[in-house]
Amino acid sequence: GEPLTSIEPSARKTRVLILTGDPIGRKIAGPAIRAWNIALALSAENDVALVTTTVLEKIPAPFNLRRVRPKEQAAFAALEEWADVILFQGHAMSSFPLLQRTRKIVIADIYDPMHLEQLEQGRELARGTWELTVQTATRVLNQQLAIGDFFLCASERQRPCYLGQLA
Repeated sequence: GEPLTSIEPSARKTRVLILTGDPIGRKIAGPAIRAWNIALALSAENDVALVTTTVLEKIPAPFNLRRVRPKEQAAFAALEEWADVILFQGHAMSSFPLLQRTRKIVIADIYDPMHLEQLEQGRELARGTWELTVQTATRVLNQQLAIGDFFLCASERQRPCYLGQLA
C-alpha cells in the first residue's frame, strides 16, 4: 500500500456515557450535580449522554438525558456499544455487569470515599452489620480501582487516600 503522509483526525466526536445513581431533574443532589456539571463541561466538545438509574424528570439539557434501570441490561448494552468512554459513579458496576468487562475506556468517579463514609454512618449499627457494611463498600471501591482506566476524585486531599488504596 501507499505510505501514510498524514493522519487525519476523526470527524466524529468522542461519545461519553456518564452514569449516576441519583435522580436528575429540576432539584438534584450532590452526586447528580457533579455528574451534570461533568456532562455539561464535556458536551462542549463531545457527544454526551447522562444516564440515571433512578428518576429522570424531563428538563432541558445540552446533552442527551436517559434513564436506564439496572433490570434493563439490553438498554445499557446499547449505550455501552454507542460509547467510546464510560464515566460512572457509585454502584454502577454491580448494577450493570457489562461495565466490568467492557473494552471501552472506563473512568471511575470516586469522589465519594464510601468505605470511609461507612465507618461513621454505620457506627450505630450492630458490630457485625457495621463491619459487613464497611467491607462491602471497600470491596466495591477496590473493584472500581481494579477495573477502571482513569479515576476522578474531589480534591488534592483525597488523592493520597486513593493512591494508597490503589497500592
